[in-house]
Amino acid sequence: MILLYADDPGGANYLAPLAESMLSRSIPFRFQIAPVLAEFAAERKMNCVVRSDAVTADGMLADVRLLVIGTSEDPGCFAHGLVEAARARGIPSLGVVDMAVNADRRFRGYSNNPLQYAPDWLAVTEASTAAAYVALGYPSDRLLVCGHPHYDQVRARRRIFLTQDRAALRQVAYPQAPANRPIWLFLAEGVDQLNPAASFRSPDYTLHGRGGHDFRGVIVLEEVLDAAAELSPQPWVVLRLHPKNRPEDFISLAPELGMISQTGDPLPLVWAADLVLGMTTMLLLEAYLLGRPHLAILPRHVERAWLTTIAEGLTKSVCTRAELRATLSLAYESHIPNEDALPKDLTSRLLEKILDLIEF
Repeated sequence: MILLYADDPGGANYLAPLAESMLSRSIPFRFQIAPVLAEFAAERKMNCVVRSDAVTADGMLADVRLLVIGTSEDPGCFAHGLVEAARARGIPSLGVVDMAVNADRRFRGYSNNPLQYAPDWLAVTEASTAAAYVALGYPSDRLLVCGHPHYDQVRARRRIFLTQDRAALRQVAYPQAPANRPIWLFLAEGVDQLNPAASFRSPDYTLHGRGGHDFRGVIVLEEVLDAAAELSPQPWVVLRLHPKNRPEDFISLAPELGMISQTGDPLPLVWAADLVLGMTTMLLLEAYLLGRPHLAILPRHVERAWLTTIAEGLTKSVCTRAELRATLSLAYESHIPNEDALPKDLTSRLLEKILDLIEF
């Protein structure tokens, strides 16, 4: 039995395609998630079971021969206990890392050791993330550079969207949108629980918003709203909240927004929008894979390394108000995603590597 386990949305998105592949190949597995992910997983029809609050880490491993976990922004997450219990039982473990940011904090827990709860193997999205873990002392021969299985699912969704009437989808996704105004979809992010300071204003910020808020997401959204107000016709700005956002995080800006979305499948919103704006959320990378016009707006230059498509120049990014204004005139251009820019057929390749390396 293979146990797949996720505490956070990013880990669940990574593991869900793997679960589907195991199911199709009749490989015995269980895909379990933290209770906080119940609604998130249900909306995306993930083939998983919500973990009971009463179960222990050791109890979950009773019939398990391989543990595969996603990472979490909670230093006290359940997955850390699973890794410890797997070590005690001699069960091999694999961790999947969906983004490069916070490499030194994902397996630290409350300790000072960045690899305290690191599994026996790591599957990472790109070579730069692998290099970050090698620099921390993780064995290079136990790192798998595998991209992200969710990429293939998004590519498949693009093929479906291309067969549909986008104008009709726009009416369904944005029923209140004025017909004569472009739709800007802003993708929010929650506070980084592994490094909270990274989510708030610092001296090296090159975007400043209106000056009344220190939360990174509010600062950038203020810049977006101010830029939109200067255009004619004025864009209709929609806020898509991250699963870890609270609606009150953006309450001061609510009167200026056409719509606020928090639940449901986000990809129709991305496809139907005229322009997708964000910072470093994975959903911005999905906008690239869908071929939709999109732009990363970053309050610090260093954040360009946080998302693969920004770091590789596939997603255009701006870091100042002047750059934002200058770029918006070109931002509505759609594109055909470079099929070779990000790895393909990842789910089957990762599964084969797991079965081979772990000798399951």
